[in-house]
Amino acid sequence: MGKKVKEELSSFFNTLVEKFKRRTSAPENLEPELSKFISFKKEYPFFLKKKFFKGDKETQSQVLTLISAINDKSLCFLLREMIEDKFLDIEIKVQAANIMSFIDKNLPEALLLSLRRAASFKEIFCSKKGVLPEDEAQTLAENFFELNRDIWPGILNQIVSEMQEYSLPFVSRLILKDPALDILIVDILAKVIHQKSVELIKEIHDKSGRENANLNNAIKKSFFLLKQRGLGTEGISLKEKVETPVFRPQPLKGEGYVSSLDPEGNQLVIFTHPTPPKGLILFQTVINYDEGIMDFRGLEFTKKSFRSYIAEQLSNKEFPLVEADSQYCKFLLREASDRMQVLKKSPPQEYVDLQKFFDEKKVSFEESLIYQIIKRDEIREKELSESQVKKLLDLPELKGVCIKSERLEKYLNQLNEIETSKIILNKYQKEERVTELLEEAAKEIFDKGLIRIIRRKLEEISYVLYKLGNEEESKLSLTEAMFIEKDLEAQGKNLFLIELMKRSVLRLKKIKEEREKEEPSLIYKL
Repeated sequence: MGKKVKEELSSFFNTLVEKFKRRTSAPENLEPELSKFISFKKEYPFFLKKKFFKGDKETQSQVLTLISAINDKSLCFLLREMIEDKFLDIEIKVQAANIMSFIDKNLPEALLLSLRRAASFKEIFCSKKGVLPEDEAQTLAENFFELNRDIWPGILNQIVSEMQEYSLPFVSRLILKDPALDILIVDILAKVIHQKSVELIKEIHDKSGRENANLNNAIKKSFFLLKQRGLGTEGISLKEKVETPVFRPQPLKGEGYVSSLDPEGNQLVIFTHPTPPKGLILFQTVINYDEGIMDFRGLEFTKKSFRSYIAEQLSNKEFPLVEADSQYCKFLLREASDRMQVLKKSPPQEYVDLQKFFDEKKVSFEESLIYQIIKRDEIREKELSESQVKKLLDLPELKGVCIKSERLEKYLNQLNEIETSKIILNKYQKEERVTELLEEAAKEIFDKGLIRIIRRKLEEISYVLYKLGNEEESKLSLTEAMFIEKDLEAQGKNLFLIELMKRSVLRLKKIKEEREKEEPSLIYKL
């Protein structure tokens, strides 16, 4: 899907959403945007799919409202994926099932009823305030077991995530009833930072976990996570099951892909976690070297559907992806998470919920993957020439190495003063004053922290350039990355930083001028 098509679809979608908000969702009130939207027959279903699975609950509801207005059987595949997604909110699943039952009369009535019962169960449960009395907890547990087994994982995960420790009396009445359910409960309890969680997991372990290898492994992981979060697990001994096979199958390895940086400095990172025999979990995250984790999603795929999905992503020439070690993708994610801790920001909740699938502490990478391809002794730590700097910064991949506009306001004002000065200056005097301004700005803006962020961006861009076949440009980027931290006291003389500063200021100036042109004037010419 090309950039222009995406922009048009996004524009139509946003207009339609505004009409939904004005309660004009009847098809005749959505024209002409609705007809224009569905005229992209091949593209719009996949646009809606991405919009849905990347969006929050409100966006997901808007997508479903639009699907209802379109009323086309070709969208049943998407509705079916929504209904089958374990991590999806039950209310959204019900909405998807209601729409599908209207579009496709073949939807089993039993499935729709089971989803509605689950949604009603969750609503009743989450309306409870405070700790549940024993009799209410028992009644809710009995009602839970009457729900369809396929719905158990999703509904239990949502209830525990929302109610936290208040759900534990209810959970305590579910354990030791079903081995598969016990494994699910052990995984979910790792999210509830409460000593009662430890006690429940210990009870499961003591009564049934010792001889069940899968359950025992789940218990180990949850105990480890709870211990890391400050809860005591003393006195708990997990019996290891002795395994005798001489030949062990090699663990399945995930795949990984990374993009270059967009103009906002964001990088798309995709990696997978195999779930034998035929499935996998795809983790898709957007990281930013200044801000940390901007977005995080975990989606279940079959291997076949993943191959189709990743092929579509790899075909995008405007924002290309390149292969990377899946463990390295986890390293990038851990690095972004650490950045958020420095900024005292919380990572996305879905990232916290799904951490059990990728143990970042076992990641062996400690530096950029480019150093496994281009050795340090191949690169001389020297400053790039002026022509090399301009060649490097002219690359589209370098647009992500930008300086935040709030850092530049002061210097943009000073640049405007130089250009509009009433003091008569010749061309060379103006250029000299501008150069002095940029050197002074570089000294003030490029502190140690920002320099290191720019170094990391250059390293990642170097890796992507190399994988795209641009070895010369890759080495230019890596050369500057290795040199930039060599003399932190000489930022004002670094050709790359001065040119970057100049382009960033001029870019901001252009943006402001374009905005001023677009703003309506209050003065009417007669």
